[in-house]
Amino acid sequence: MRRSSIALLGTLFIVTSVADASAQFEARSRSANMAPPDVVWRLGDPHDRAPRILSFANLRTKEVITAVYRSDGVYLRSQLDRLDSFLRDHHSGTQVALDPRLYDILWSIQKRLGSKGAWHVASAYRSPKTNAWLSTVHNGVARDSLHMRGQAIDVMLPGYSVEQIRSTAAALGLGMGGIGAYPNSGFIHIDTGALRQWNGGS
Repeated sequence: MRRSSIALLGTLFIVTSVADASAQFEARSRSANMAPPDVVWRLGDPHDRAPRILSFANLRTKEVITAVYRSDGVYLRSQLDRLDSFLRDHHSGTQVALDPRLYDILWSIQKRLGSKGAWHVASAYRSPKTNAWLSTVHNGVARDSLHMRGQAIDVMLPGYSVEQIRSTAAALGLGMGGIGAYPNSGFIHIDTGALRQWNGGS
């Protein structure tokens, strides 16, 4: 009887955890700055259940990472946790759960380009304090930046120009997300917010 009770409690905990996680994601997706969650399944062949692998090199910390972030059609929480830590705010050391659709967009861009290289990261998550500071020293830093919500990343891909990456991202035809090209600085901004494109001067 005791074992049955323990097993039942364990099952209830798992179901509740999954339900809570799903509810949190759906609530977040209803935000005006986030696209519907079903968009993720439009990124590539929805029947492709092969592992999705990404590599990153952090330009600030010099750290590198390779992660199989998705396999058999589902995200791998342990790998997302590794990426959340890697893409932390290196100024404050704080981190959040990044929107995994960012990884799907980057993976889709690389697949179209035929690249397996590492993305060079200029910026990912930013704490509100770091974002406020950056807005005083750099032009074009939004006060309500999606970087603070874990929905944006600024990257470079060695061997490919900003324009090549921008046009490839736009060609995905997702109907969502922001694409900001910064040719003077050599990076491109990708986010999972509303559909828009812009060119930055720096």
